[in-house]
Amino acid sequence: MVAHATIHHKLDLAIRLVNTVTGRVVEERNVKFTTPFTGVKAIPKQGGMYLFLNLESEEFEMDIHVYGYESGKIQIRLSE
Repeated sequence: MVAHATIHHKLDLAIRLVNTVTGRVVEERNVKFTTPFTGVKAIPKQGGMYLFLNLESEEFEMDIHVYGYESGKIQIRLSE
């Protein structure tokens, strides 16, 4: 008998960081996303993309800190 497991993930949010002065994608990997959820980590992808899986709420604030850039706070509404 072969043992198996099923793992389910739900992609909730994809963010692309763009430099508002140059219009270029921010490729910096030293990015910190702060959410009200514990254990939520961004999955970095190519082209300045960051993916978030299995978020606990559809509305929340997220702080974004990137070394060398001004920090920002955004309001997330997944239902829109």
